[in-house]
Amino acid sequence: MATTRGTGLLMRWTDVDPQHEAEFNRWYDEEHIKRLTSVPGFLNGGRYVALKGGPKYLAMYELEDHHVLRSAAFLDEVRYKPSPWRQKTSGGHVGRNYILNAYRQIFPARTNPVEATMEMPPYLQMGRMDIPAAMEEEFNAWYDTVYIPGYLTIGAKIAYTLFLAVLVPVYWAHYGPKNFLWFSDTALLGAGVSLWLESPLLASMMMLAVLLPECAWNLDFFGRLLTGHRMFGMSAYMFDAGIPRYLRALSLFHVPLPIGLVWLVHRLGYDRRAWLAQSLLALVVLPVSYRLTDPAENVNWVRGLGAP
Repeated sequence: MATTRGTGLLMRWTDVDPQHEAEFNRWYDEEHIKRLTSVPGFLNGGRYVALKGGPKYLAMYELEDHHVLRSAAFLDEVRYKPSPWRQKTSGGHVGRNYILNAYRQIFPARTNPVEATMEMPPYLQMGRMDIPAAMEEEFNAWYDTVYIPGYLTIGAKIAYTLFLAVLVPVYWAHYGPKNFLWFSDTALLGAGVSLWLESPLLASMMMLAVLLPECAWNLDFFGRLLTGHRMFGMSAYMFDAGIPRYLRALSLFHVPLPIGLVWLVHRLGYDRRAWLAQSLLALVVLPVSYRLTDPAENVNWVRGLGAP
């Protein structure tokens, strides 16, 4: 497949008066965008209309790099050789609030190979700003390491929330609310909150609470799955045919949970207050688990390690 993403952009904004819009759009779609994307180094192009704010029209071109705009193919054949239609109808002639900018990609330094052949996105969220020179370095560091990674996790946040929206009512109906006293369930919910709030403290607390028990659960589960022999009994219910399969399928959250919590703490950073905060939480949850739950359920193994 042809490469469609590079490290340069050419972006052209304009407003066009209503009496010129039809002709302007026809010229752009039928002639101009085709002419530009035929220039070597122009990889792809697309046009957009603002849903809110302005200018109303945006044309965006993916460039191999920003040096393409200095090439003879662009300067001699396009920029300084306008067609008669362009001389009469371009945004520079019939447009208002005309902005033409070229951009060099600064983060990431290179285009991800997975994205190198993607088509132009159907929607864009655009923001233009100038930053005082004294703050540029700090702004760029924050944008590259905090803001962009946060945006990229939105899909994971939504997927995680949808999973909880299924699990919580099902568990509540089948096991009752006391089941959520289990530290694993508390961590599952707490991870969701910390993911949205991007809270290092909450993520660190959840990791401290369940990392070792969850690793032991996985060892027990996969050990029995592979060998057929019971190890600790922590995952015995996963092999109980009396429990509906959909409930046991939901309980597979134990498999990715420790990995997800480690990733979350790695991304957000470890908060040193977490040890004290989680200890205080445990001082509340463990006595409540002992007093309010059925001894046969052995919530949080308050009556001895092993199967509930």
